[in-house]
Amino acid sequence: MTLPTSSNLMDILLVAVDTRFIMDHNLIIQQLFARTDIHATERNADQYRSIPLHLCLPPELVEAIEKSLRLASETMQPGYGELYVEHHNQIFPVRYDLFIVDEERVLCTVKRILTQTPTDLLITQRNLAFRLSEATSIDSVLSYVLQAAMEISKTHAAGLYLLNEVGDTLVCRASVGISPQFLENTQDYNRESDRWNMVMSGRPVYSRVNDLQLKNKQHLESEEFKILAVIPIPFQGKVIGCINLASRQVMEIGEDQRRAVETVAVQTGITIKRLQSQYSLQTGYQHLMQLFDLIQELVFVVNLQGKIFYANRAAVKALDVSSVEDVVGKSGIEFISEKSLADMTEAVAYISPDNFHDLQLDFISRTGKHFTVDTRMTLGVWELEPVIISSCRPVTQRAQHSQDEMYQMLDLIERMPLPVLFVRPNTLQIVYANMKAGEIFGFTQQDLHNHAFLSYFSETENERLSTELRSGGIQRISLTNPWLLLRKDHSSFLADLFGSRVLWQDEEMMIFVISWLDNEGQNHLGMDKDRYREVINQQVDLVIRFTPDGLLSFVNQTYCDFFNMTAEQLIGSHMQAHVHHADLEFVLNHFNELTFTNPILRNRNRMTDGLGRIRLMEWIDRGIFDGENLVEIQAVGRDITDDTVINRTVPQVEKRFRTLVEKIPAMTYIMHAKTMFPLYLSPQFESMTGKAIEDIYAQPDLWPESIHPDDRESVFEGINRRIIGEDHGEPIEYRYYHRDGHMIWALDYGSRIEAEDGTVLLQGMIQDISEMKRMHQRLDYMIGFEHLVNELSLVLMNTTAASLDASLQGVLAKLGTFNQVDRVYIFDIISGKEAMCNTYEWCAPEIPPHMDFLQYLPFNSLPWGITKIFNQEPVHIPDTSRLAPEATAERLFLESEDVLSVLVVPMIDQGQVTGVIGFDSVIQPKSWDAEAITLLRMVSDMIVNTRSRFKTQ
Repeated sequence: MTLPTSSNLMDILLVAVDTRFIMDHNLIIQQLFARTDIHATERNADQYRSIPLHLCLPPELVEAIEKSLRLASETMQPGYGELYVEHHNQIFPVRYDLFIVDEERVLCTVKRILTQTPTDLLITQRNLAFRLSEATSIDSVLSYVLQAAMEISKTHAAGLYLLNEVGDTLVCRASVGISPQFLENTQDYNRESDRWNMVMSGRPVYSRVNDLQLKNKQHLESEEFKILAVIPIPFQGKVIGCINLASRQVMEIGEDQRRAVETVAVQTGITIKRLQSQYSLQTGYQHLMQLFDLIQELVFVVNLQGKIFYANRAAVKALDVSSVEDVVGKSGIEFISEKSLADMTEAVAYISPDNFHDLQLDFISRTGKHFTVDTRMTLGVWELEPVIISSCRPVTQRAQHSQDEMYQMLDLIERMPLPVLFVRPNTLQIVYANMKAGEIFGFTQQDLHNHAFLSYFSETENERLSTELRSGGIQRISLTNPWLLLRKDHSSFLADLFGSRVLWQDEEMMIFVISWLDNEGQNHLGMDKDRYREVINQQVDLVIRFTPDGLLSFVNQTYCDFFNMTAEQLIGSHMQAHVHHADLEFVLNHFNELTFTNPILRNRNRMTDGLGRIRLMEWIDRGIFDGENLVEIQAVGRDITDDTVINRTVPQVEKRFRTLVEKIPAMTYIMHAKTMFPLYLSPQFESMTGKAIEDIYAQPDLWPESIHPDDRESVFEGINRRIIGEDHGEPIEYRYYHRDGHMIWALDYGSRIEAEDGTVLLQGMIQDISEMKRMHQRLDYMIGFEHLVNELSLVLMNTTAASLDASLQGVLAKLGTFNQVDRVYIFDIISGKEAMCNTYEWCAPEIPPHMDFLQYLPFNSLPWGITKIFNQEPVHIPDTSRLAPEATAERLFLESEDVLSVLVVPMIDQGQVTGVIGFDSVIQPKSWDAEAITLLRMVSDMIVNTRSRFKTQ
């Protein structure tokens, strides 16, 4: 006789609804039953009689059953367990349950556990996203992340490592499920460790511990870990840490789970950097406030609505209030006399980031005392919000600070733990630097004073510097993202700059507090020559370097393309060769004005490009000095011809637009405002509407007719506001129909153009936002899904036997309203009969009830659907008219009920189908997604559990 093998029984186990066997206490099988259909009769597998269990099941499963049986025999309590088993090179989760029948027999049930559905994973990720969005500390983030990662992967232990401040060690910041000894031995990974290399490769690792190519695995083995997953935490192309997951069972983390946990790692990186940036901002503003408190002048920070954000110590004292809290949040107008309001309003109207406004204001203190102050107002940013920063000096205190006061203030600044620089806005010269600044930059304080502020910026920041200086002056430098700064040894570091205009010793200054991010910037952002060239070649501006006599030593690719020449042809030649002859003398004189104390200048001149055209260029020139000797000039230039020359005709406008927009993933247009005749439509118009551009030119009304009828009025109103200049830049959102009939959501960004002759044109861009709308709807559904489940769960938990019917009726109503269906119902199986009865029903307004006609529904009248129900499968019929021939009985029944679409799921109590809960759509066909099916299953389980609670009572 051929004995059954483990493989044979596992094949049965993995496809069966359940596999049950009676065995003795020595694990010898006496009887074995298996059902592949919940409604089918159990099949007795006689070939397994008298066979030892270890010959039929994998050894790890037999070992677990044996351990549980010993414990169950001692306690006379049922036993159970869950573990992963390997079969045909795949790993499956399995659950077993043990029940001791008598002293000789044991009943054992084994079934495969279905893994998490994509919906489960999505819900876990969404819940994590909500938690992370509200997190205010990194410790809470780490806790949330480990909890979600373990829930997704079904692992037993986890650790989260982050780079330290220096950037040379990964340090364990949080852990779950590991021993103190293990944590002590694996607290950090340095650069020399193989763990460091594994993480910094940026590739996730999922492996059995035995297969890992690591030098020291004894710590993993001592914890009896069988598998390990290492998921790097990325942020902007760099690895900032990792999530480690481990299990003490041999198991497999599935592809869906891997994608989900890798998404969690991305969420983690973004959140951690957000919190670190917030901390850096808060620290910078705290130190800036400390500096303001040292200044004798009154300093107010007020938002554009007039609300006071901050007042320094001198201002608090002058206003006769006890603390800054008595001022913050108040309207600034409360402290200004009526006679000064008009002057202040006028000053605010003309203020901008690159200028300031001086005026005298009459203040009123809280005690009613009037005092006049000389005020300088400037526009700035405070905690990412535009504000007006006012520095005020009482007229009676115009005398300079006493020498003792000045020494005291400088002493306090010297003690600050962050670098502080005082910079003249007009010359960009550093006039004062504290000791911490010298320490960070590697210069003595005196050396710092002898350099221009911009000389401490990396060359890779030249494009940004030129853009920011061009748009808003030195004030702009403190309003943008972190900067890459240079030390004396030419190493670089990343830092935030917090700056503001202040009066210092009767002179206007920009004060900068520098908050460096971490030393990782030196390793990851410090650029060697080749990397520098790569970055420069990707810029859109022209970048060159040349000697003082004009000999080119470097050109980027944009410069080569502009002159239609190769780098080999240009390097070694004179840059003056391309300068327009009429501007040559001016350019040479301009270079002579570059000095050690004034190393950056701006100029405009004409040049002849590779096509022979004369183009107007704007340059930011930076001198590079050896001591005080000019050794090289670096220039960043931009062609501003098209920005300077007014386009006089519509064909010229069309040509300019064509070069800019034909690769933008949106429709771009120019229209005549009065007639709404299209002058230009980008090629994307055809793919996004299905209509030929020529047809729109020939029949301009085709496009307005495509707009959804409900949206046309609001669209035309928005366009009219745009024509008369009252739209304030607001986009217009509407729906339109593609030629094939499907609806598209659009967002129309546009503006008004007035030509020299007074002709008004409209230019704009129409973006397809359908996917974004679907994502928002999806998110709204998921949020509503969660709220509904919580609400229904609470209702059923508080239900009594007397209120059960009313509660179930209310549950069906909420379920139907949320899913926008026409009918929701429950059918219960009639005990002892092959039939079901409609016991509960909810109908939408104007939908007729059917419950009275469905009190006895035989199984044999709906054979196809009943089979699926007893297989514990959902019955999803989006369109009853398209049912397969084998479901003819179901189609005829549903048509007689005027039902177009159906979704039904079984109600299961202790493994047995006891009824169904379902939706009908009567008005129009409807298809339900996986989330709706999951929701219906969850509600089904909640109802079954509630009813079971009253049965046991």
